[in-house]
Amino acid sequence: MKTLKRASIVLAIVLLFGCGGGLSGTYKGTGAMGMVDIEIKFTSSSKAQITGGGMGMSSTSEVEYEKSGNEVKFMANGKNDIYTIDENGCLTSGETKLCKVD
Repeated sequence: MKTLKRASIVLAIVLLFGCGGGLSGTYKGTGAMGMVDIEIKFTSSSKAQITGGGMGMSSTSEVEYEKSGNEVKFMANGKNDIYTIDENGCLTSGETKLCKVD
């Protein structure tokens, strides 16, 4: 029974963190003390669209990203933001937490 449980955990980790490929789907959450809604839609193995805003205003930017282990680095306009993939598969950075919705 323990062997089956361990195998299930290993399989889940492999599926979650994958074979070095990109991420897929849409992640949503809030940042800046819950005042900014953020959505990241992964469009390819190296590109994503990030939409963010609050108080009725938002903007969308296309960015490049790299996934290495449990870290995802977003790159745009010479700036980098690094997020960590937590144990639930959510992306976290500081007060920001984005979880997959599809």
